[in-house]
Parts: sequence; structure tokens; C-alpha cells
Amino acid sequence: AYHHFVVTLYRSGFTMLGLLGLCLLLELLILCIIYTGPPAWLQSAQPIGRQLRQSWTAWAVRRGRLIYDAADAAAPHWVARLRELGLL
Repeated sequence: AYHHFVVTLYRSGFTMLGLLGLCLLLELLILCIIYTGPPAWLQSAQPIGRQLRQSWTAWAVRRGRLIYDAADAAAPHWVARLRELGLL
């Protein structure tokens, strides 16, 4: 399916050069937003982005703590196993 998609694009004159041009345009747009600040329609969406970022960070911290707690609980067993193997 992917190969067919690429062949179709190629036949319609959309070469790799066109793809590169598209990527460069996207990059230029991102740079413009970085330097001039986001447009008004994007600014109204910023609080939502901030909220999402905060909840994502909280989730990552929570998940990290869970993994750390699990590793901490398993530690004595692993230390004993490593001593058995002569690695500690």
C-alpha cells in the first residue's frame, strides 16, 4: 500500500524534490511562529496546551514513581541473585 502511494505520488509529478520543498516550507512556518510569536488563533489555544503539558508531566512523574517503587521492591531479590552469581 505504501509503495503504491509513493508510486502514485511520483507519477503525479510529486518527486522527492517536491517533498523536500514541502518540508522546508513547514520548517519556515515553524521558524516564523517562533520569531514573531504565535498568531491570535493559536494564542487562544495556548492555555489548553499548557494544561495538557501539565497533566502529561504529572502522569510521567507518577509513572516514574511507580516504576521506581517497583524496582525498589524488587531490589533485595536482585541483589541476592547477583551475589549468588558472584557479580557483587
